[in-house]
Amino acid sequence: MSGSLYKYNSLSIDAHAETFEHADNEEQLLNSLEDASRLQQSVFLLGGGTNVVFPDKVLSRVIRLCNRGIYLLGSSGDEIHIRANAGENWHQFVLWTIQNKCYGLENLALIPGSVGAAPVQNIGAFGVEVSSFISKVNCIRVASGESITLDEKECRFGYRDSIFKRDEVDSLVIISVDFVLSRIADPVITYPLLIDWINKTESSKTPEDVLDAVVQLRSLRLPDPIQTPNVGSFFKNPIINQSQAAYLQLKFSDLPAHPINENDVKLSAGWLIEHCGWKGYREGSVAVFENHALVLINIGGATGENVLNLAGKIQSSVLDEFGVELEIEPRIVRK
Repeated sequence: MSGSLYKYNSLSIDAHAETFEHADNEEQLLNSLEDASRLQQSVFLLGGGTNVVFPDKVLSRVIRLCNRGIYLLGSSGDEIHIRANAGENWHQFVLWTIQNKCYGLENLALIPGSVGAAPVQNIGAFGVEVSSFISKVNCIRVASGESITLDEKECRFGYRDSIFKRDEVDSLVIISVDFVLSRIADPVITYPLLIDWINKTESSKTPEDVLDAVVQLRSLRLPDPIQTPNVGSFFKNPIINQSQAAYLQLKFSDLPAHPINENDVKLSAGWLIEHCGWKGYREGSVAVFENHALVLINIGGATGENVLNLAGKIQSSVLDEFGVELEIEPRIVRK
């Protein structure tokens, strides 16, 4: 049956799906996929809805995967192997790992969305990417219902990227994710903003302290989607070559530029957007968040087209000013 997706996307776009249903377990998912195949419907798998921009109408069968469960698979030395089902809330899962003294994910606290979405986007924050802790991603092929498991290398993780966003987009459903965490409390504190916060608050630098710091920092900088509809960072931080970065730094001496290898440099998309004067800008029902230029918000009643129109203007502005192309981070769903 058709259904509204308004409550199931963090931008609060009032989209409607041709068919919308929930799958609480693998059996229900397989039945839905089989039915879609019989009716020759395309399928869109929805997790937390925190990284997607919908059109007004979605001419697909939208299946929201809601399977829950966290399982201890075993341990080896200081390593702890854990499986989390795709429908688990990501932040709640991170809290569970810390409460159970399974360390590594503390820098990724308060990232909205589900466990199943984490490998798709290769979520990252404060100097850590989730791919560093993923051993396997367990999936089902949409076309056949076949179970398949991909290891970390087969996922082809990159910066905010994976095989699930490219070659296997819409052809694989992530059912669960296997993580390798550590018994050793050795948090990553390399990100400048995190270092400054830890030092300012005189925290003891435990994983629990780092998690608390990350929650505080994200809460201060990013709006709560429940209160202010958004999908978090709307653009990826662009990666350019060293020579282009050096040229830009001659023109813009305060341009943040972070070398990531001997050839490439990562720029701050938020800084580029703010420099072009977009921070706090409003256009009809869409705005650039006043506290963080990387976030587009739905003021009320915005459509996906409204959001993308403003995003396109920002992209053009940054390209004209810096010669740098901004890539949209959330998935754009076409009709």
